[in-house]
Amino acid sequence: MDQQHVPIKLQKELNEIKKLLIDNYIQSKEIMSAKEAAKYLNISYSKLTKLTSCNLIPFYKPTNGILFFFKTELHNWIRDSKVHSDFDSDTFYKNFGRRS
Repeated sequence: MDQQHVPIKLQKELNEIKKLLIDNYIQSKEIMSAKEAAKYLNISYSKLTKLTSCNLIPFYKPTNGILFFFKTELHNWIRDSKVHSDFDSDTFYKNFGRRS
């Protein structure tokens, strides 16, 4: 095996292990920082700050600067933001029409 490629391959593997450890750490937390919440939601930090500045996502600011997010509230926010399918709309319409 070529000696020059071993360190590069090893570095890539170490970076992958580090990423997995960070992801696992974030997954296990109940309260997250803004950076962790953005990573957890798979959105950019910029997008997260836009959502918070418009009060579109639940967050806490106890220190008047640092933002915190509860994982359960992020899950509820996602769940409450459902875009209904045509099937959902048809079912609602049929059920609503029966009650009239």
